[in-house]
Amino acid sequence: MPMTKSQRDDIKQCLLDCLSDKDFMSILADKVSELQGQVAVNQKEIGNLKRKLNYFEQNQKLKHLRLYGLKEEENENLIERVQDTFSKFISINARRELFLQKKSLKGSAVVITEELAQLNYKLLQLAKGRVGPKDAWSREGDIFVKFRGKINKGFLNDRKYDVVELSETWMNSSLPSSIVSIDGYNFVRSDRVG
Repeated sequence: MPMTKSQRDDIKQCLLDCLSDKDFMSILADKVSELQGQVAVNQKEIGNLKRKLNYFEQNQKLKHLRLYGLKEEENENLIERVQDTFSKFISINARRELFLQKKSLKGSAVVITEELAQLNYKLLQLAKGRVGPKDAWSREGDIFVKFRGKINKGFLNDRKYDVVELSETWMNSSLPSSIVSIDGYNFVRSDRVG
Protein backbone atom coordinates (compact mmCIF):
# COMPACT_ATOMS: atom_id res chain seq x y z
CA MET A 1 0.00 0.00 0.00
CA PRO A 2 1.49 3.38 -1.00
CA MET A 3 2.18 6.03 1.63
CA THR A 4 -0.10 8.98 1.98
CA LYS A 5 1.16 12.54 1.62
CA SER A 6 0.77 12.99 5.38
CA GLN A 7 2.97 9.92 6.05
CA ARG A 8 5.62 11.14 3.63
CA ASP A 9 5.58 14.59 5.28
CA ASP A 10 5.96 13.01 8.73
CA ILE A 11 8.96 10.96 7.60
CA LYS A 12 10.50 13.99 5.91
CA GLN A 13 10.12 16.07 9.10
CA CYS A 14 11.57 13.28 11.24
CA LEU A 15 14.62 13.07 8.97
CA LEU A 16 15.08 16.85 9.00
CA ASP A 17 14.91 16.83 12.81
CA CYS A 18 17.52 14.07 13.02
CA LEU A 19 19.83 15.77 10.51
CA SER A 20 19.70 19.04 12.42
CA ASP A 21 20.52 17.32 15.73
CA LYS A 22 24.31 17.70 16.17
CA ASP A 23 24.55 14.92 18.77
CA PHE A 24 22.72 12.49 16.47
CA MET A 25 24.92 13.44 13.51
CA SER A 26 28.08 13.02 15.61
CA ILE A 27 26.97 9.55 16.72
CA LEU A 28 26.05 8.68 13.12
CA ALA A 29 29.44 9.90 11.81
CA ASP A 30 31.28 7.87 14.47
CA LYS A 31 29.29 4.74 13.58
CA VAL A 32 29.94 5.21 9.84
CA SER A 33 33.67 5.64 10.54
CA GLU A 34 33.68 2.52 12.72
CA LEU A 35 31.92 0.52 10.01
CA GLN A 36 34.35 1.77 7.33
CA GLY A 37 37.24 0.60 9.50
CA GLN A 38 35.62 -2.80 9.94
CA VAL A 39 35.07 -3.09 6.18
CA ALA A 40 38.77 -2.38 5.59
CA VAL A 41 39.76 -5.04 8.16
CA ASN A 42 37.33 -7.53 6.58
CA GLN A 43 38.65 -6.83 3.07
CA LYS A 44 42.22 -7.41 4.26
CA GLU A 45 41.19 -10.67 5.94
CA ILE A 46 39.34 -11.80 2.81
CA GLY A 47 42.49 -11.15 0.76
CA ASN A 48 44.55 -13.18 3.25
CA LEU A 49 42.04 -16.04 3.17
CA LYS A 50 41.99 -16.05 -0.66
CA ARG A 51 45.79 -16.30 -0.75
CA LYS A 52 45.77 -19.12 1.81
CA LEU A 53 43.03 -20.95 -0.06
CA ASN A 54 45.02 -20.63 -3.29
CA TYR A 55 48.14 -21.94 -1.53
CA PHE A 56 46.33 -25.02 -0.18
CA GLU A 57 44.46 -25.61 -3.45
CA GLN A 58 47.75 -25.49 -5.37
CA ASN A 59 49.47 -27.86 -2.93
CA GLN A 60 46.69 -30.40 -3.49
CA LYS A 61 47.28 -30.20 -7.25
CA LEU A 62 51.06 -30.70 -7.15
CA LYS A 63 50.73 -34.37 -8.14
CA HIS A 64 48.30 -33.64 -11.00
CA LEU A 65 48.97 -33.06 -14.68
CA ARG A 66 46.59 -32.31 -17.54
CA LEU A 67 46.94 -34.17 -20.80
CA TYR A 68 45.57 -32.87 -24.10
CA GLY A 69 45.64 -34.20 -27.64
CA LEU A 70 45.64 -37.96 -27.11
CA LYS A 71 43.76 -39.66 -29.92
CA GLU A 72 41.71 -42.71 -29.15
CA GLU A 73 42.42 -45.70 -31.35
CA GLU A 74 39.58 -47.91 -32.49
CA ASN A 75 38.47 -50.32 -29.71
CA GLU A 76 40.77 -48.59 -27.23
CA ASN A 77 39.70 -47.42 -23.81
CA LEU A 78 41.41 -44.04 -23.57
CA ILE A 79 40.53 -43.67 -19.89
CA GLU A 80 42.37 -46.91 -19.02
CA ARG A 81 45.35 -45.79 -21.12
CA VAL A 82 45.56 -42.47 -19.30
CA GLN A 83 45.06 -44.07 -15.88
CA ASP A 84 47.83 -46.59 -16.62
CA THR A 85 50.13 -43.73 -17.58
CA PHE A 86 49.28 -41.28 -14.80
CA SER A 87 48.21 -43.37 -11.83
CA LYS A 88 51.87 -43.69 -10.82
CA PHE A 89 52.02 -40.11 -9.48
CA ILE A 90 52.08 -41.04 -5.85
CA SER A 91 55.00 -38.68 -5.39
CA ILE A 92 55.73 -35.19 -6.59
CA ASN A 93 59.15 -36.34 -7.81
CA ALA A 94 57.61 -38.88 -10.21
CA ARG A 95 55.27 -36.21 -11.55
CA ARG A 96 58.14 -33.73 -11.85
CA GLU A 97 60.22 -36.20 -13.90
CA LEU A 98 57.44 -36.73 -16.44
CA PHE A 99 56.55 -33.06 -16.59
CA LEU A 100 60.16 -32.10 -17.34
CA GLN A 101 60.14 -34.55 -20.26
CA LYS A 102 57.25 -32.74 -21.95
CA LYS A 103 59.65 -31.06 -24.39
CA SER A 104 60.09 -34.44 -26.06
CA LEU A 105 56.44 -34.15 -27.17
CA LYS A 106 57.19 -31.04 -29.24
CA GLY A 107 55.70 -31.35 -32.70
CA SER A 108 53.13 -33.93 -31.61
CA ALA A 109 49.50 -33.15 -30.85
CA VAL A 110 49.97 -34.18 -27.20
CA VAL A 111 50.38 -31.45 -24.62
CA ILE A 112 51.04 -31.86 -20.89
CA THR A 113 50.27 -29.00 -18.52
CA GLU A 114 50.15 -28.65 -14.78
CA GLU A 115 46.91 -28.64 -12.86
CA LEU A 116 46.80 -25.13 -11.37
CA ALA A 117 44.73 -23.53 -8.67
CA GLN A 118 42.17 -21.10 -10.10
CA LEU A 119 44.08 -17.97 -9.06
CA ASN A 120 47.37 -19.31 -10.45
CA TYR A 121 45.64 -20.31 -13.69
CA LYS A 122 44.25 -16.78 -14.10
CA LEU A 123 47.67 -15.30 -13.44
CA LEU A 124 49.25 -17.62 -16.02
CA GLN A 125 46.62 -16.76 -18.65
CA LEU A 126 47.12 -13.04 -17.96
CA ALA A 127 50.88 -13.42 -18.29
CA LYS A 128 50.57 -15.40 -21.54
CA GLY A 129 48.29 -12.72 -22.92
CA ARG A 130 50.81 -10.01 -22.09
CA VAL A 131 54.15 -11.64 -23.05
CA GLY A 132 53.06 -14.53 -25.27
CA PRO A 133 52.60 -18.23 -24.59
CA LYS A 134 56.29 -19.09 -24.98
CA ASP A 135 57.40 -16.54 -22.37
CA ALA A 136 55.00 -17.50 -19.55
CA TRP A 137 54.84 -20.92 -17.93
CA SER A 138 54.25 -22.74 -14.67
CA ARG A 139 56.42 -25.14 -12.73
CA GLU A 140 55.12 -26.88 -9.61
CA GLY A 141 52.37 -24.30 -9.29
CA ASP A 142 54.64 -21.26 -9.53
CA ILE A 143 54.20 -18.87 -12.45
CA PHE A 144 57.25 -17.66 -14.39
CA VAL A 145 57.47 -14.88 -16.97
CA LYS A 146 60.38 -14.09 -19.26
CA PHE A 147 60.43 -10.36 -20.01
CA ARG A 148 63.32 -8.49 -21.60
CA GLY A 149 65.60 -11.47 -21.10
CA LYS A 150 64.88 -11.80 -17.36
CA ILE A 151 62.87 -14.59 -15.78
CA ASN A 152 60.57 -13.43 -13.00
CA LYS A 153 58.65 -15.66 -10.62
CA GLY A 154 55.06 -14.84 -9.67
CA PHE A 155 54.38 -14.22 -6.00
CA LEU A 156 50.93 -15.69 -5.37
CA ASN A 157 51.40 -17.52 -2.11
CA ASP A 158 50.52 -17.34 1.57
CA ARG A 159 52.74 -14.33 2.31
CA LYS A 160 51.27 -10.85 2.76
CA TYR A 161 53.22 -7.93 1.37
CA ASP A 162 52.73 -4.38 2.62
CA VAL A 163 53.85 -2.85 -0.67
CA VAL A 164 54.14 -4.43 -4.11
CA GLU A 165 55.77 -2.39 -6.86
CA LEU A 166 55.76 -3.20 -10.54
CA SER A 167 57.64 -1.06 -12.98
CA GLU A 168 58.20 -1.11 -16.72
CA THR A 169 54.90 -2.91 -17.25
CA TRP A 170 54.06 -0.90 -20.37
CA MET A 171 50.47 -0.52 -19.26
CA ASN A 172 48.46 2.13 -21.01
CA SER A 173 44.97 3.59 -20.82
CA SER A 174 43.55 0.79 -22.98
CA LEU A 175 44.21 -1.73 -20.17
CA PRO A 176 41.85 -1.56 -17.18
CA SER A 177 43.40 -1.77 -13.71
CA SER A 178 41.11 -4.72 -12.96
CA ILE A 179 43.28 -7.09 -15.04
CA VAL A 180 46.24 -6.65 -12.69
CA SER A 181 44.59 -5.65 -9.42
CA ILE A 182 45.24 -7.83 -6.38
CA ASP A 183 42.61 -8.35 -3.69
CA GLY A 184 43.44 -6.48 -0.50
CA TYR A 185 45.68 -3.90 -2.21
CA ASN A 186 45.13 -0.40 -3.51
CA PHE A 187 46.32 -0.09 -7.09
CA VAL A 188 48.09 3.12 -8.11
CA ARG A 189 49.29 3.49 -11.65
CA SER A 190 51.18 6.00 -13.70
CA ASP A 191 50.94 4.94 -17.33
CA ARG A 192 53.66 5.64 -19.79
CA VAL A 193 52.69 8.31 -22.30
CA GLY A 194 53.83 8.06 -25.87
